[in-house]
Amino acid sequence: MNADEFTIKLKEIAPAKAVLLECGYSADEADSFIESFECRRRSEPLGIESNGDSMLDLLDKWDMSHVEIGPICFHAEPEWFDGHLDIGTVDGDRIAYRFDTRDYVLLDWQDLNHVMCEVAPDGSSFLDGLFELGRWLAMNAIDAIDLDDEDVSVEVKDKCIAAFGGSKYESFCTTVLGV
Repeated sequence: MNADEFTIKLKEIAPAKAVLLECGYSADEADSFIESFECRRRSEPLGIESNGDSMLDLLDKWDMSHVEIGPICFHAEPEWFDGHLDIGTVDGDRIAYRFDTRDYVLLDWQDLNHVMCEVAPDGSSFLDGLFELGRWLAMNAIDAIDLDDEDVSVEVKDKCIAAFGGSKYESFCTTVLGV
């Protein structure tokens, strides 16, 4: 998936405000939840060289700081450090792009040299996985599915693992889904 496709598709999976209100959300909570599915185009790109990586292209042209997909949050601007680009967090741990291997990993917030798990092999897979994860979490938020049901959660996790790039990324999916 490329950056522009992701921004459109992510916004499309946000539940309607009326549905959220029916599920017990307040008007402010519903608005905030819907906004968490919206990427905002930057007035000027940041100048990140994407080298064909869809996620880096997204971060360069779009502000992701309002997007929350489960425990995944993004920085307003990625931060460079030690051959990595810190793009966001999962419960405080850092999601980073590694320039040497051109993949995405989750780094321990207490030791940024410690890779906790692999996230995705490339930006396109990362966006595919984020979309899949967001889709299921949106359905769970409006009670269309129940992630507390073990059979459902296993099915959702398997689909997310496939979207992120395969079994190598199971640990990340387990972390973000909590199953």
